[in-house]
Amino acid sequence: MPDCTHVVLIHGTWGRGDSWAPARAAFEGRGYTVHTPTLRHHELPLEDGADKVAAVSMRDYTDDLVSLVDSLDSPPLLVGLSLGGLLAQLVAARARHAGVVAACPLAGRRHLRPDPVYGANLRQRLRHALHTAETLGQTAVSD
Repeated sequence: MPDCTHVVLIHGTWGRGDSWAPARAAFEGRGYTVHTPTLRHHELPLEDGADKVAAVSMRDYTDDLVSLVDSLDSPPLLVGLSLGGLLAQLVAARARHAGVVAACPLAGRRHLRPDPVYGANLRQRLRHALHTAETLGQTAVSD
């Protein structure tokens, strides 16, 4: 199987694909093709999107992401945060992939306000994702 050249970054609830801009730049700076899809209806303001998002199932999100992964010319590294971490695992169960990094926020209300511990944990997880991608890029990946 070819080396990993694609990375799919999956955002969490009420995030958007563009929220991954710093991570996207870091992966692109290392030569990866990065995909940052926005989940269905997450581009809408909360007031406009809440009812639409409520009607979308985890299977719907997973189907959308599996379609993206299946369209790529090589298996990607899947990286997800929060809801995106769960989706990365669901996609990995159904599609070819080079690896999975499923990062979840701290439980409770802490993630609703700025928290230096959360920020440090997220930075550490993103460093791990970059290291994983670099390791995959140096080694042939097998199923």
